[in-house]
This record gives sequence, C-alpha cells and structure tokens, in this order.
Amino acid sequence: MLRTRQELRWSSPQARREADLFYADLVGRQARGLGSYGYRPSEFSEADEGYDEAAPVVLPAGFRMGVWLDVGGRSLADNGSQHASRLHAMGMTDACIMVNAVESTTFDFGSVSQARLRSFSDLLRGSTIRLTLTSWLRPTRAYIDGLLRDLPTCAQTLGARAIEFDVEEPWTHQTPSGFATHDEAADYLFAGLATARAAGLEVAVTCQVDQVGTTKMGRILQNADVVIPQAYSVTGTGSAFAVGGAYGPRGLQDRAARRLSSAVSASGKPLIMGLAAYGRHHWSQTSRDIMKLELEETVTLGSSNAIRGARYWSWKHIVGINGRGGSPANTYASAFLQDIAQPPP
Repeated sequence: MLRTRQELRWSSPQARREADLFYADLVGRQARGLGSYGYRPSEFSEADEGYDEAAPVVLPAGFRMGVWLDVGGRSLADNGSQHASRLHAMGMTDACIMVNAVESTTFDFGSVSQARLRSFSDLLRGSTIRLTLTSWLRPTRAYIDGLLRDLPTCAQTLGARAIEFDVEEPWTHQTPSGFATHDEAADYLFAGLATARAAGLEVAVTCQVDQVGTTKMGRILQNADVVIPQAYSVTGTGSAFAVGGAYGPRGLQDRAARRLSSAVSASGKPLIMGLAAYGRHHWSQTSRDIMKLELEETVTLGSSNAIRGARYWSWKHIVGINGRGGSPANTYASAFLQDIAQPPP
C-alpha cells in the first residue's frame, strides 16, 4: 500500500529539526562546531523551502532506502556522528559499509577495522538503520575460507542485517583456485554460510547489470537472498544512452529488472535497485530530475517485479568524505534524498 503524500513529508522544518535533535541525543555524539543535531544551521535553508511541497517520489510502505558507505574507517571514526545523523535525516534504512579494497587478494577488514565497525554500529543503535557489511569476492579457497571465518561472525556480533558480496572483476576475471569452476566456489561459499543464514543473516550480492545471466554469475545469483544490480546509467553516443535507452536513465533500471527476472525467474529473487548519486548532469534534464525519474522507474517496476528498495552509490557523492558536504559530494543528491525521506515509523 502506498503512503499518502502527507505521510512522506515532515509537517514543518521545526518538526524535522526536533526529530534530528532527538536522534543526536539518542546516539549521544554531537560534533563540536555543528548544530545540536549534527548539521550547520545554514545547511537547512535550501531544503526547508521545499518542505511545503509534496514528496518528489511516493515510495511504497516498507521500501528499503540504502547507500554504500565508501568513506573508510578513519572517517567513520572521526566523523561518525555526522554520518549517522545524515543517514537518519535522509531516511536511510540500510547502511552498507565496504570493509575491504578491490585489490585485496586475501580477505581482510582493510578499509574499516572491526573495532571501527563496532563504534559506528553503536551510533546507529536505537535507530531504524541496519548495517550491511560488504566485501569483494574472489573464487579462491583461501579467500573464501578467510571470509567465512570472520565476516559472518562480525556481522552477527554487530546485529547487522546482512553481509554482501561485490561480485565484479575479482570474481568474473579470475580463474578459480582450489575449485574447478566458479559454480563450485559459489556452492562452497554458500554451504559455509548456512548456519549464519539460518540464524537470520541476509546474504546479498551486488553486480554489474550485464553480468546478470552470465555463466560465472549463475550459482551466485541463485543462492543469494537478494540481488542488487548496479543500474548506474551512463553517458555515451547513440540512443542506447539516452533517457529510456538500454544504458540510459530509466532504461537501465528496466534492463536490470528484466535480466534478473530471466536469470532467476524460478526463485522470484528479490531485487534492490542500485542507483547512482553521481554524474546525473549529463542529460538535458536537471540532475534532480534524472534522480527522480530513475527512482520513479524503480518504484513503477516494483508493481510487476520483486523490487524491495533502492541503494545509492555512493555516500561520498551524497555527503562528502567527512559527512558535511564538499568534494566529492553533489548537493543535488543530498537535497533530493532529504526531500524524499520518510519519517521513521
């Protein structure tokens, strides 16, 4: 059932400020030099002007709004309260932290240590925001053994919603080691996750849209609880990159849903649409309008597909490395997401 337009917006700027103040008090971490709710007061001026307008996109009840946090462990430690408050203000339900780097050939927490994950998790305690721990994946036995030893346990200790595998070139371009095929590696991985999944830990997979349906991705997608195709529309020459084209805004979201439906149709696999919060200025429409039509298309596709939400790449592009805006943040992305934020239940 769709929420009404009134339910999708705060009753006034003051109501929003009071909610943010409550949350900042709840987590007990207020940053020196900022407003009492974690923002500089001037940051609300532009957003406040839009609070009397209807939400730009009407989201279904229960729609998951998430973002990949790619700011690294030092920023989460130094600017954690700013990040937590921003996530809250934008109505995020899923905060997905990249725990390691693409070049890591052995599993580790090289991007965000377990200690820093615990500290940031404490900031979110009592909110509706759930953590996902995201790791790159390689088809090597040593890498998978290390992952199975450490990642599910860490996620369960934190009370995370999910662990997630970023399945791109380190998986698709690498020859398996310790396994005969990619399917064998995938089966070994998911067998090792059986206990954690039975205890309620969600296992997600994110991948490039055109890898959905390929041989090396088959078993991974079949086994995952939810798939997040990276439907980041891009610019290029020709109609395929125009709005509605196969790789353009709206068209790439449709392509992602169709490819997943074809690849795993028998399982009715849930999908969360990966969307871009960067580079939205390359079409004739405004950046805000491009973000709006991509999210609208995602919601529309949900009427005939098992789409559970949207996930944005990336947090740096939305709020900047320190959670306060600035390079490489895009003001249009943060403003749009604040405007569609749903009040907590």
